[in-house]
Amino acid sequence: MLQAEFKIEKKRIAQSFSKAAESYDSHAYLQRKVADNLLARLTKNEDVERVLDLGSGTGYCTNILHTLYPNAEIVNLDIAEAMLSFSSYKQKGNSGNEKLICADAEALPFIENSFDMVFSSLSIQWCQDYAVLFTELNRILKPKGKFYISTFGPETLQELTQAWQRVDSYIHVNHFQTDVLLKDEIIKKGFSEIHIDIDVMLTHYQSFESLARELKSIGASNKNAGQVRGLSGRNKFLRLKQKFEHNFDDELGIPVTYQVFYMKAQST
Repeated sequence: MLQAEFKIEKKRIAQSFSKAAESYDSHAYLQRKVADNLLARLTKNEDVERVLDLGSGTGYCTNILHTLYPNAEIVNLDIAEAMLSFSSYKQKGNSGNEKLICADAEALPFIENSFDMVFSSLSIQWCQDYAVLFTELNRILKPKGKFYISTFGPETLQELTQAWQRVDSYIHVNHFQTDVLLKDEIIKKGFSEIHIDIDVMLTHYQSFESLARELKSIGASNKNAGQVRGLSGRNKFLRLKQKFEHNFDDELGIPVTYQVFYMKAQST
């Protein structure tokens, strides 16, 4: 079971992203860039009848999905109810054919063979068990249905992970799986025509605080169960800040790595 050693608290995920609903769009530059890259891999198809946007968030991709699949019902699903409410407010007045559902990606409330395609950008990293996730995707997809997914790889936030490792031995940064393990799980669940592209995006921050504020504003703080809450004192905070900022560049700032996997596959 992938990710079993890093137990993820689903309730905290839902609460965190719900709190971040109104601030998300103004801080999610990287998330929008990744979504755009994933959307660019799709082709327009008027025969597609039903699309699931898994982890749809504030509905950034909804309009583009409507353009690509003009005759399809777009189902926006997210674990955070406030994200869906914000998405509904943004889409108010649009004539698109969409539905909003609050649910967990590992327990999808749909019958078998009910979607032509699943689209998901930077969402599945919040799943606890990828075996369950890909079983669910294969169950709800029609024969020859496709999924297009982006997710983070293990090099993501490696600079922050390394800084924390010099401060204490607790888990402070979310754990992300390798492309090899993900592909193996996808194969096991019966998918074919699997392809994974890997991209490394380098983002610069002016301070440790600016990175922390961004992660909090998009709801993407550490969600591992058993983690230590907070920085436990000013001394620990100053040590972490010093370790993280030691690579500061006067022109660019502090480099932070985001490793992104773009995955596609076809159901049996």
